[in-house]
This record gives sequence, C-alpha cells and structure tokens, in this order.
Amino acid sequence: MIKRIFILISLFICFTQMEAATGTVVKNASSMTRTGTYRITKELKASSIKIGDNSTIIFAGGRITGAKITAKNLKIVVPDSKTYFNNCTLSGNIINSKLKATNFGCKADMSTLYKSKWSYKSLPQQTIGYRTGTDNFKTMERIATFLNGSTNVDFEWNGAFFTAHQSSAAIYAPPYIRIEGCKNMVMHGGMLISGIRFIDCCNVEVSNMAFMGFHECHDFPPIHTSGNPSKAIKVNGVSYTVTRGGNKYDWADNCYYYGADGTKNLGLAAEGVVFDTSAPNKTSSGINVHDCHFEMRLNGVVFGMKRNNYAQAGKISNARIADCTFSHHYFQPIGMRAENVTVENVSGDYALQPIDISTLSHNVVVRNASFTDLFYGPKQESDAAYTNHSYGNRIENSKFVVNGKYKLVGYDSYAFNASEGRVGDTFIIKNTTFDFSTDTYGTMAVRTCADRLLFENCTFKFNLKKQTDASSQYCIMSIFAAFSTKATSPKVDFVNTDIEVNGSASYSGGKTSNPFAYLFSKVGGKSYSVSLDKCRVHGTARVDWSLFEQMESVVIKDSQISIGGCDSHGYYINAPKKLQISGSTIDARLGKYNTLVGMPKSNDYSHDITNTTVDASVSKLFTTSPDKKRSRVSNVKTHTTGRTLTK
Repeated sequence: MIKRIFILISLFICFTQMEAATGTVVKNASSMTRTGTYRITKELKASSIKIGDNSTIIFAGGRITGAKITAKNLKIVVPDSKTYFNNCTLSGNIINSKLKATNFGCKADMSTLYKSKWSYKSLPQQTIGYRTGTDNFKTMERIATFLNGSTNVDFEWNGAFFTAHQSSAAIYAPPYIRIEGCKNMVMHGGMLISGIRFIDCCNVEVSNMAFMGFHECHDFPPIHTSGNPSKAIKVNGVSYTVTRGGNKYDWADNCYYYGADGTKNLGLAAEGVVFDTSAPNKTSSGINVHDCHFEMRLNGVVFGMKRNNYAQAGKISNARIADCTFSHHYFQPIGMRAENVTVENVSGDYALQPIDISTLSHNVVVRNASFTDLFYGPKQESDAAYTNHSYGNRIENSKFVVNGKYKLVGYDSYAFNASEGRVGDTFIIKNTTFDFSTDTYGTMAVRTCADRLLFENCTFKFNLKKQTDASSQYCIMSIFAAFSTKATSPKVDFVNTDIEVNGSASYSGGKTSNPFAYLFSKVGGKSYSVSLDKCRVHGTARVDWSLFEQMESVVIKDSQISIGGCDSHGYYINAPKKLQISGSTIDARLGKYNTLVGMPKSNDYSHDITNTTVDASVSKLFTTSPDKKRSRVSNVKTHTTGRTLTK
C-alpha cells in the first residue's frame, strides 16, 4: 500500500511540472467553472467559488481567501508551506495532492511553559510543563472538509500545532478532527494535541507523528473512583482517608486518588488516533499506524468503538500498529475491536492497561511489546453475546510489568486476563514475561474464562508484598484463577515456562500473613484443567492451603516444583478429579498434614504418579487410601532419604 501511494505521488510531481507551464492564469474567482488546469497568481477573495469537476489548480504566487469552494476530484498543487487556503472550506473532494497543514493557515507555534507550583485539590505541588499556542481547531475543521472523501493524498503536519480544550467537556481534552471516507491517504509529521478520528476510511497510513497532552508527562491522579464506602489508607504510620464518589481528595505513597471531575485539570488529551465503527455499515481497512509517539492521553490508538449491538457496528480489518511509543495514559495505549491486526515493536509506561483485545477482535498478533508501570496487564475481552466466536489471538516476545505505581482504589490488578471464547478456541502466549507485584488480598494475577490458554517459553515473576495491617491472613487469593465460564472444559497449559513466586510471611495483630493461598484455583462454578510440561515453579514465598485447588485435571510432566513450602494448612494438590505426575520433582516442605494429594469426595477420579521425587516432609501421598482401580503409583521416592512411597 505504501509503495503504491508513493508511486502515485512521484507521478503527481511529474505532472505538476508539466501543468505549471500549461495552466490557464485565473483572472477572477468565477473563471474556473469548466474542467481545466488553472494557475492562481493573485489573491482571490470570494464567499463561494465553483471549480469544474476533475480540474487542477496550481498556486503560483496567489491564494484563495474566505471562500466556500465547490469541486469534485480537485487536484491541488502548492510550491511550498505558505498559506494558500485562507479561511476556506471545500464541498466535494480532492485527489492526487500533496499538502501541508500550514497551506490552510495552521499556526505552528505550540510551546511549553513552566509554572513551579502546580497543584490539584490536596495533591502535593509539582513542577509541570504545560503547553500553549494559537488555537488551531477551527482551521483544522476546515482542513477536514478538504480531506473528507479524498483519494491519493499526502498530508503533512509540518510543525507543532496547539489546540485549546473544550471547557464544557467531561475531560480536559480538545475535540477531534473528523475525516470521513478517504482512501489511500498518507498522513505524517508534526505534533498535535487534537486527536484524529477516521470514519469509513481505507488504506490510511499515519506515521512519524506525536500526539501530546496539555501538560508534559507527570504522575497524574490515575483513577476515577466511585461508589461507597470511604476507604482508609495508612502509609508509613500516617492515616489518609479517600471518599470514593465524594469530594475528598488525598494522596499517599506516590499514588494519587481523585473524584469524578479530576481529569479536567490533569492536562490529558483524548484519544490520539481513532478508526471509528460507531456508525452502521461503515468500514475501515488497510490501516498502518507506525513510528508515532503518544503522551498524556486518555487512549493512544483505538480500532473500533464500543457498541451495545455489534451487529449494527462498522468493521475494522487488516490493521497494523508498529514502532510506536506510549507514555502516561489514563486508560489504554492500544484498544481494538478489529480483525487481522498486527501490533509489533511498541513500548510504553504508566498506563491503566497496555493492550485491550476487545469484543470481536479476531486474529490479533501482538509481538515485541514492552510496557512498564501498569495497573493491569493485557487482556482479551468478549461481551456475553459474542462468546461463541473464535478469536485466534496471540501474544509473542513481549514483557509486561504490573507494579502498583498506577493505583486504583477498591480494585485489584492483574497481570493477564483472557475472557470468554468459543469452545476449542486457544489464546496463545509465547516467549513473554509477566512481572507482577501486589500487596492486596483477593488478587487473581492471571484470570481466565477462555476455553484454553497456552503459555509456551514464558516467564512469570510474582512479587507478593506482605500486608502491614493484618486485615487478612492472606496477601493474595489465587495466582492463576478460572471464573465461571460457558466453556465446557477450560484449560491452561504451560510448556517450558518458569513461574517464580517471591514473598515472605509477616506477623501482625496476632495474625500470620502468608503471601498467597492458591497457585491454581477456580473462582465460581467451574473447575478447570492445568498442565505443566518441562516447567519450573519456584521462589521464596510460603504457602497456605494448596498449590492446586479443586482442579478438574492436573498434569505435571518433567517439571520441578520448589516453592517455599506450606506453613500450616493443606496439601500441594487438593481434590483433583484427574491427576498425572511423571518425571517431576516436588521438593518444597509441606505443612501439618504432610500429604501430597487431598482426595476428592467423589469416586469419579483417576490418579497416576510415576517416576517422581517429593520432599522428605511428605509422609504419605494421599489423605486416604486410594482405590487401586483409580490410582497408580510407581517409583515415587523422597528427595533426601530415598524412601519409597506407595500410597
């Protein structure tokens, strides 16, 4: 697509040289009504100008001022970056043209000023750079009338262009520039605050652009909280109170909290680039957003808008986001409701969630993505009405760091979330690292409602901080958790994957706080299956309850489990219906029961443990003597004594 567009531009330059010598010199604004090639050598002032269809106008020393121009398939030739359309609009469309923002009167004078004591509500004062300049929005609206319906246009934002915010908006952000029905457009260069919204556009390339906020990057209060009750926070012995949905605002431990009107004063701008599907039967395809930077935005790049009825929404397909950077986003750097999408070589920091592969996103490939300072990791999401679709999405060669710098009052973060998908559909994650930190009870680090997740050659590092207020004896409820799901047999498979869990128990207020309760467990009505093949589960954290809790099936093959051990309760594997362990080592100390497997209450089970080594603290394999027809034990020994265990 890119090569084709630049060939057209090269041809356009050749034709321009020919036309410049042969065009008819325009004497007055009413002399261009027939189809032809016209040379404008003086200023033409008129309220309206009609130009013949399929004409070419060449600016050769003149310009047009104050006119509503009517023309179809108009070709425009400009020699430089001066203003040639002064306060003009177009009814019609342009073709085969190479234009700049300053050709339409945009003022490239955006600058950054500094004030030393910026503050919002009771937040600490900060030194923050904020942007100012000429408000270009009205001019940009006029530019959009030329770009609507255009074909084969190269448009350059040749400078840094300021746009003022909407004072009545719920967010502190400029309006969008709406471009509809264009084809084969190359848009590139420059720095904007205003966002670009493309509707029903095909073969669009957006490159080498910077989409900025009103302020330079700062750690803005990240989350709008709502509801009840008030929440007390204690940091370093100092008490803070946050009223969710009320009028009290406080700050603690470098994390910000604020109420409903907070975003107005934070310097954020709206989405950077949006390909809109909110109108029925509108489509966009052949999209390429690359080498762009997005900073202090609500969202960065969005493919497709949220709809109550996706059957009536437009469609986004064959899209690419590459070599882009994102910094400080209120919601998501990348969000999509699209199909056949490639996201590659993207990076960013400080965002609510880096990548949202949302409802009806099919065949999405994310590779070489790196995001830090996140509250959530990436997710695949599907609205309930579309859970029977197959998605076929994947993440490869990427890294996501969720570290709590981005704080959300009353909510738990997660490292990865895969929601509903059709039975048999698999979300694939390869060669990817998840680094996740939390100090919150009830957290589920990896959530799944998908039918199957496959992690291959991945690394998980879970850093579980001890609680200081002893509000619960556990820090985290489950690391890998399955929710209630329509899938009949949800499954998570790990191949050659490293799972490290670090943390230490603490004692406060008469309670012991262990780092986590379950490694794998269900949340809701569905059990699910887990398999570990050539995996390593290790770390310093100590365990309460069990590593595998009420699984439909647990398969451990050629793997090593050497996590810190169980202090008081439970078993390593509790009540699995199907259990297979072979060629593996489980060498962490167990708790008071000293038992590897808690037997299910139902007789519908099958257990097979072969060629496996367990810790010497394991005195027996099963809580009760298993049915020989349903259980098979062969060559199971303790790690240090070599004692053989048979039941």
